[in-house]
Amino acid sequence: MKLNNLKVTSKNILLIGILFLILPNISALIISEIMYAPLESEFYNEYIEIYNDGDSYIDLTNWTVCGDALFSGYIDHGDLEKLKSNDSIILTQGNYAMITDGGSGTEVYSNFNVNANALTMHVNAASLCGGLVNSGETILLKDYSGNLINSVSYDSSLAYNNDKSLQICSNSWIEKTPTPGSANSCAGEIANNISNNNSNN
Repeated sequence: MKLNNLKVTSKNILLIGILFLILPNISALIISEIMYAPLESEFYNEYIEIYNDGDSYIDLTNWTVCGDALFSGYIDHGDLEKLKSNDSIILTQGNYAMITDGGSGTEVYSNFNVNANALTMHVNAASLCGGLVNSGETILLKDYSGNLINSVSYDSSLAYNNDKSLQICSNSWIEKTPTPGSANSCAGEIANNISNNNSNN
């Protein structure tokens, strides 16, 4: 009986070890681009881009941005009744997700050249983080357990009303022509006053 219990315990330990090995590394998810002050229709054209820098997929079910829940697809500002591209909430490795507001809808997919392969997502709020254009904004990305995975704090010294976005490049932030859902354009002025925190929770 003791031997049998020991055997079961060993199997359980092995199973836990296997599960640990195959669980996605959610700390590899980063905020990679922020459009916080678009020239056209401010709130309808704000977006946050996130990137899976890990080696496995990440299920974004019950994740939040600034406390607002994430959902798959996007809602077009011109047709608030219809959810579009509601295909998945799984962000595969090496890919991007676009996050827009879901209350008033978005014009991002009409006014920007969004990569068709990017995962589309929205929050259950009329604006992202209460309006990304607010000076001194901090964006908080948390997982399904409420663990902080990534955060970015910025002010309006760069990419303000000039049709540029903030983009992360080698752990520094720059202002460049928007690349929504695609790799960032990594050249330009470094934004030393923007802080990025990649959590290992």
